[in-house]
Amino acid sequence: VSSWSRYKSRIQSIQETHYASLKTEFEKLRNDTEEVLRELSYEIVEPRTTAKDDVINCCIVAMFAVGLLYLAF
Repeated sequence: VSSWSRYKSRIQSIQETHYASLKTEFEKLRNDTEEVLRELSYEIVEPRTTAKDDVINCCIVAMFAVGLLYLAF
């Protein structure tokens, strides 16, 4: 019976160690995944912001040009 208890204890210890290493690896993967998602989100949002800024700048230039034309007449 003591042989069985040692065996059972050893198996339980191995399982706990394996579980802890899997949990650590899972956390690393989750953090890496979140970082990639943040980077992708930035890559998607940044060009939109740049395009949006370009549109705003074009509108400002157009309004300025219209204002100059209005003043010219």
